[in-house]
Amino acid sequence: EEHTDTPVTAVGTLRRGEGGPERFLASAAEAFVGGATVDWAGVFAGTGARRVDLPTYAFQEQHYWIEPSLDRQGDVASAGLSSADHPLLGAAVTLPETGGHLFTGRLSLRSHPWLADHVLYGSALLPSSVFVELALRAGDAVGCDRLEELTPQTPLTLPEGGAVQLQLAVSGPDSSGRRTLSVYSRHDDGASEASDVSWTCHARGVLTSGAPAAPDAAAQGLGQWPPADADPIDVAALYEGSGSEEDSGLVHGPAFRTLRQAWRRGEEIFAEVSLPEEQRADAGRYGVHPVLLDAAFHVRDGRTLGADGTQVVLPHVWNGVSLYATGASTLRVRLSPAAADGITMLLADESGQVVATADAVTIQAVTPDDVAAGGRLPHQSLFRVEWAALPPASVAVAEDARRVVVGPDAAELLSLLGGAGAAEGPYAGLSDVVASDETVPAYVLLPFFSAPRNGTDAGASVGDPAEVRSVSRRALGVLQEWLGEERFAGSRLVVVTRGAVSAVPGE
Repeated sequence: EEHTDTPVTAVGTLRRGEGGPERFLASAAEAFVGGATVDWAGVFAGTGARRVDLPTYAFQEQHYWIEPSLDRQGDVASAGLSSADHPLLGAAVTLPETGGHLFTGRLSLRSHPWLADHVLYGSALLPSSVFVELALRAGDAVGCDRLEELTPQTPLTLPEGGAVQLQLAVSGPDSSGRRTLSVYSRHDDGASEASDVSWTCHARGVLTSGAPAAPDAAAQGLGQWPPADADPIDVAALYEGSGSEEDSGLVHGPAFRTLRQAWRRGEEIFAEVSLPEEQRADAGRYGVHPVLLDAAFHVRDGRTLGADGTQVVLPHVWNGVSLYATGASTLRVRLSPAAADGITMLLADESGQVVATADAVTIQAVTPDDVAAGGRLPHQSLFRVEWAALPPASVAVAEDARRVVVGPDAAELLSLLGGAGAAEGPYAGLSDVVASDETVPAYVLLPFFSAPRNGTDAGASVGDPAEVRSVSRRALGVLQEWLGEERFAGSRLVVVTRGAVSAVPGE
């Protein structure tokens, strides 16, 4: 896959007039700084080089270069556009014939790294709170102070490489001043022609004017804090441990784990959400930061899992959203039941001033298939990998066929096979099988179980490049030995893995 968002470091080894050891060491250092693994012990072997202690004072670690931001990606005015003045949008333009407006932006996990911390079934999913924030920003630009309705259509997942182009289209007003809005995206890998990539609609909604006056926060239970007569909720247990959200396939990373405290009083839920320190500087550029709006629903009376335990329910349809204040980095939240299984939302800042309200928010189940459809890239639209279970009876194996298990993980595989003559071993390697002077085996099973089951044990270096290289070298060595031994010409080598590929959605 080609894309432009992955940093790449290219390092030379020789230069004109510079081909000695000093040039080589300089190139090795450049590669190391760029992320390459360098065996420094081998580089300095025989030179007398030794390790020295660092200075006893701490490095200040301050730098003064300007960080790249969306505000400095180019002069949109030179293209006849206006700045959208929003962290998620780059430009805006008014459509003369209809009185509509078009807002554009570009999102990626590199430009907006905090979005990588909202993961569902293994994909970075854009939460519906982002669509709400975009709609409120558009409403402010066109003079509409109320989001009457917002309904997500197709989930929007962000690719690991590349980005997505975003368009928010707002229609001209009808006779009552209502405007419709739609949010679209398409994949942008920096290489494909724009005309080759189609747009996908992710949300539709309606903007209106005439928001009601802000309610009295004290009268709504947000004046006294913590709320009186409310029972505290164990916030940590919501994110980790048995029965937590992670068991369902939903993972909130550090950027989205902003729920600090929570309480329950009857059918009401109260919570306090607060942005991480590194995100507070941008809070003033949002109406309500999507991270806070999403975290407001992290406590929903235990309704995280679907009835069958395999589905996640998330905020879906938003009705009657009004914004009264902007820029809050900490919010007090009150959720209460609404009609038709909806949830009424009230947000206030630390001083008790109302920030936003929603008449009703409806939650809905999201399945692995929903997420997969929303994240399929253009070049993946016609192809997919689908694993089919192979019935044991479909493979004919002679009962007297000799089967052996080799390698460091042979004992574990033998245990899984259940013994009782299913296979022989364990053998340390192929040479031990040859040296046994027994009948040449019909099947040689080579297991690779180094990675932990389901990635639950971080101590096994899952995904560590050094571990991947080590396992690959071991597999290559076995294959070379296999091909060089004529006795195995009529045998089959069966490589058995665990956790090496995703065989079912969400794995």
